[in-house]
Amino acid sequence: MKTTLISPDDLDLSEFKLTDLQENVVEDLELQPILETMSDHDKFLKQTILKIWFTPLKTESDIVYRQAAVQDAVNHPQEIHDLYQLILETIKTVRSEFWTLDSGSASYKLHSFARQIDIYLNYLDEVKAFNDTDWESDNFINFFKRLDKVFSKQSLAQMHELIDIIVTNNTYSFPVKLNKNFGSDVSDLDFTKKTGKFSGMMDSVKTHFEKREAKFVIAERDDDSSNALGHYDNIADFNLATKVVNTKYELEKFFNELKFQVGFLIGTVRLQRSLSKINLTYPKVAANTRVTGLKNVVLLVSADDDTKVVGNDLSGNDLKLVIISGTNQGGKTTTLRSLGQAQLMMDSGMYVFADSFQAPLFDEIFTHFKREEDTGLTSGKLDNELLRMSNIVQAIHDKTLILMNESFSSTNEHEGSQINAQVVSGLVNSGVTVISVTHQFEFSKMLQLNSDIEPIFLRPERDENGHRNFKLLKGSPLKTSFGVDIYDRVFGTK
Repeated sequence: MKTTLISPDDLDLSEFKLTDLQENVVEDLELQPILETMSDHDKFLKQTILKIWFTPLKTESDIVYRQAAVQDAVNHPQEIHDLYQLILETIKTVRSEFWTLDSGSASYKLHSFARQIDIYLNYLDEVKAFNDTDWESDNFINFFKRLDKVFSKQSLAQMHELIDIIVTNNTYSFPVKLNKNFGSDVSDLDFTKKTGKFSGMMDSVKTHFEKREAKFVIAERDDDSSNALGHYDNIADFNLATKVVNTKYELEKFFNELKFQVGFLIGTVRLQRSLSKINLTYPKVAANTRVTGLKNVVLLVSADDDTKVVGNDLSGNDLKLVIISGTNQGGKTTTLRSLGQAQLMMDSGMYVFADSFQAPLFDEIFTHFKREEDTGLTSGKLDNELLRMSNIVQAIHDKTLILMNESFSSTNEHEGSQINAQVVSGLVNSGVTVISVTHQFEFSKMLQLNSDIEPIFLRPERDENGHRNFKLLKGSPLKTSFGVDIYDRVFGTK
């Protein structure tokens, strides 16, 4: 049975490992505090959230589908917490109660795995109890409908009864057939239905216990007969054991999928509850970008008063290039990170912390931020910057967003501007969307003079006294760096 809480399609549950470029994104966008808040320092949840973040959804319908589950989870935080704890308890109980030896005995697997199935069935009954919650999304409503259909009260009772027969049955009963030498062969049990169908398994198992039987008793100390009977029993139990083993693995897969999907949802619940005073919105997918009041999530989770964190706006039709210029400490890099965080959250079907958010979807998000000097490098900082950009270029797809922060600033203004302009122009002309923070005035002017590119320019708001409120406004780059403002702050002349 499919879970389909956060996706209508099957999800890849294999182990996830960040690539070098993805590790750069985590570092540059400062995602670790967000990750810790969502996972509560749990290793499995960290891996789950990272995997979903870096496996972006491809279509608007997929976004809407997952957002419905997230919104329902946020509206039912206690139920999501309790459901996740029940899933963990189920998996832990199965693992702690049984440790399976690598035995080739069909009878051993039959009895051992049947007992594990019984545990799963007991916990499934408890999972079904969450159907009493007033879920609002089709995701949860349909999930519990399917669960109740497959594991109805009557079906569960029949399953428990048959599992009990398998576990406690001490008689030997199996069909035989005459072979060409007028001897007898043990026949395979007649199981023709597809494995992995729970109710189908139980229907077919009945044939094992309802056929007419010829009974006999082995005399005491008749070792040969006992050994022969054990051999025949293994043969007769083989198909039944296969059915039971497959069913056990189906149930195991079901609970692992449920753990993965509900685990992601509990992460979204934790983040929202930690920032309950902050407006959130569920992004809309559109070609044109419209963002209002977007806040940096890392500042929110780390601030003593998260209500004082300033939000910023961005708008553009078919936006391809945004240049954020101006002096330091004006909120440029903070805004760049907030845009990256929000896009990552949107692409994974989450909410974002903004008054409104509308943007296109991206298949990949990459970052190219300046790095401090590394004494272990065998090449210069500029060579390292060029190498990192080369690695990004080799990995880009049709719909790629690249966030650049003070790129190619490790050399002089003129050379850095020349390199920056050529790289950014090439990326944009190739269909890549770029948002770049820079203090290179020459670079900005080069882009202004490029008739093929129409950048949107932002710069920090500054009043006549040199004060900044960390708001970014549309405006062309300024040649001055307002060094007098720095002088006044240091020496207190104003």
